[in-house]
Amino acid sequence: MPHLLTEDARLSWKAKALWTWLAGRPDGWVVRLSHLVTQATDGIGSVRTGLDELEKLGYISRKQLR
Repeated sequence: MPHLLTEDARLSWKAKALWTWLAGRPDGWVVRLSHLVTQATDGIGSVRTGLDELEKLGYISRKQLR
C-alpha cells in the first residue's frame, strides 16, 4: 500500500479501506458498484462517496463500460 495514501489526511478512513480492498483485486478486474456494496455493511451512498473521494484526489480513475 502506498505510504502516501495512508498518510493523506484528506481521505476518510472509509476511502482508505475501500482503496485497500480494490488494490487487492487482480489486474483486469471490473469494479461494479453493485458488487462493492455486497462486500461490507456500508450502503451504496457510503461506497459512492468513498469512490468519489478517491477519484477526486487522483487515487483511482473511473470509466463507464457499456
